[in-house]
Amino acid sequence: MISADFSSGAGRDFRSAIRFARAARAQSSGETDISFGHSGVNALYLVVAILWERFLRFDPSAPAWADSDRFFVSSMRLSPLLHAFLRLTGAPEHNVAAHHGNGYAIGMTAGLAGQGVAAAVGMSLTEKMLAARFGQSLVDHRTWLLATPADLDAGVALEASAIAGRFRLDRLTVIVGDAFTRSSTHDLNLAIDRIEASGWAVRRVAANDANALGAALATCQRSRRPSLLVCDGEDDGTRLPVEDDGEYELVGPWSVTARRGRVARHTWLRRLARHRLRAEFERTTESRAMPRLIDDWRRAWATVKNAPSIETYHAGDEGAARSIVRDGLRGRDILTTLLPEFVPMSAGGDSSRHVGEDSPSPPAPSSGRRRSKATQTNSDISTTPLVVPGEPLFFGAREPAMVGLMNGLSLHGGALACGVATLSMVDRIRPALRFAALAGRRMLCLLVEDDPRTAADLWPPVEELASLRAMPNLALFRPGDRQEVIAVWEKALEWRDGPAVIVLGLSPATNGESGMMDDLRGDASPQAGVMTFAAAHGGYVRAEAPGGPTARRATIIASGPELAIAREAQVLLMRDDIPVAVVSLPCWELFARQDTAYRAAVLGSAPRVAIEAASGFGWERWLGFEGVFIGRNDFGSSSSMGTLYDSFGITPEGVRDRVRQLLGSRVSDSRLPGLGSDGAALTGRASGAHKAGASNRRTDPRHTVKRDASPRRIVTGQSEKDGDSSDGS
Repeated sequence: MISADFSSGAGRDFRSAIRFARAARAQSSGETDISFGHSGVNALYLVVAILWERFLRFDPSAPAWADSDRFFVSSMRLSPLLHAFLRLTGAPEHNVAAHHGNGYAIGMTAGLAGQGVAAAVGMSLTEKMLAARFGQSLVDHRTWLLATPADLDAGVALEASAIAGRFRLDRLTVIVGDAFTRSSTHDLNLAIDRIEASGWAVRRVAANDANALGAALATCQRSRRPSLLVCDGEDDGTRLPVEDDGEYELVGPWSVTARRGRVARHTWLRRLARHRLRAEFERTTESRAMPRLIDDWRRAWATVKNAPSIETYHAGDEGAARSIVRDGLRGRDILTTLLPEFVPMSAGGDSSRHVGEDSPSPPAPSSGRRRSKATQTNSDISTTPLVVPGEPLFFGAREPAMVGLMNGLSLHGGALACGVATLSMVDRIRPALRFAALAGRRMLCLLVEDDPRTAADLWPPVEELASLRAMPNLALFRPGDRQEVIAVWEKALEWRDGPAVIVLGLSPATNGESGMMDDLRGDASPQAGVMTFAAAHGGYVRAEAPGGPTARRATIIASGPELAIAREAQVLLMRDDIPVAVVSLPCWELFARQDTAYRAAVLGSAPRVAIEAASGFGWERWLGFEGVFIGRNDFGSSSSMGTLYDSFGITPEGVRDRVRQLLGSRVSDSRLPGLGSDGAALTGRASGAHKAGASNRRTDPRHTVKRDASPRRIVTGQSEKDGDSSDGS
């Protein structure tokens, strides 16, 4: 039973809110097959009704208003409550059923437990950064999250709560009803204690006490810390002490919420019209591209000198081996200086450990904006108590919370988040990445491959590339040198279907001889303009065979650092009068979108050999029935980079021998059925049905790349993986 002291003026003030709650309950009843009569949901109707009627800054006639409050739910069980209040306030009907962050009032209904809390922290963080940039006359809204006890108890929520407390996100309020999980009251109390210890203001109020709920919400607005409001008890809605006297109009555009929101928006529009930063504010909040950004981006890169390309790799050159990582992180730093809404983040400690101490700084921007520098070498969130515009945010070992916050930045609008983590952390950040892909939210991630010598305690990320490529709406870029780094950064900025992930690999020191290096230098690498055009297609011919496409006897396909190995293998085969082409596939998603004629021209009709220091799962899409994959299909053991590549046959000599075996066993002009016109397999897995001659095999078992007579099995180095049938593109 809802209680209120109606003998006082305060009690009379909540009459319409109680009627609002009753109307919302009636709206949501029987909406779907999910049981919304759950006591945990019922306990929240009154507090949400008071929030919407008295506190929420929201205009249903303009729900996309940039300075409206962000109110969203974290669970499917709570979505009918959200939809009911949207209908009652007159929001457009076609937006009521929106899910996955695509509606005006946002619902994280597809996220796992805790992701809603992390996203709410990200939204509040975005509001704080935009307010620091444009002032509170344009940015003065709050973030309200309706959550379940399971959200509070999730690890990602506890990590995000610590970040919110440290950043003092006083415009964030999380509301939860404890009636969801009566059997786990101890767990809820423990989670509340942890959140309170992180610097939050926690209040517990009876769910059916209108006066106490109104006072608690007002206190949350005045608090200088993030707030958690726990609604205790149940409300079955069967007894209401308020008669329908017609004093208030509850439904439609004349509701109390609509009237208050309309007045607030019109006042805000007048301030916006007079603001000196109006044009930049509208560009930022509407996610429009910054004028001349790409020109400034390329000009900044032109000032960076001494960059090794894949044609200049040689044995023992540690700087060349780490140049891809260094250039990828340099691209992030350049964008930080050029793009005001760019928010760099880093997890797992300072990213300089991946590139050494000699990583050069990016040039100062022509616009005069101060370059942001992270002066802490081992920074954690605890050393950064306040948000500083333009400064990288360090999250320590909180990778899941970092990417969860990035979802909030994307859902809020007005910020482009870019997080840096290691590739071995993919499984920890996958839930947040998956939500971004499902919702089609834009974000950038830089994943740095671990050096095996310093990652002995980690599982080698053998299958991570394949798992990321399998995620819809996610674009994975794996550049092979500086030119490709520049190109894929540009394409990642243009990707808006979901998250864009750039994987920065560490290159092994190749064993090329000086003569081989001369041969490679004689074949000039593509110019920047050609590279950008090629990267826009996701794949291109990096080095054509002598004599042109018709002279190809094989095509070597690689991505990332393995391009250096492919180029050296090409030179070794050229010395044996075997013309082969080298194809780079930095982004499968873009390449798959190209027409059949382009893919056929790039891949060619000759047998194909793919090289990648990861699992071969998925490569059958580009190899066809006669293709061969050279990589690592088991976890192996940690070792130096060169030894690890050598043990799996990922060496120029190993690739040369494998191409020789493939050509020696190939039946002339045999084209197996089931290949499309671009050469991609329609069915079946890349397996190599032809048995290689024993005379072409290496004697050292570590360098042996064997294939048995069965067309359903590949044996690569020390590992083997059964093939399975799958559809190609």
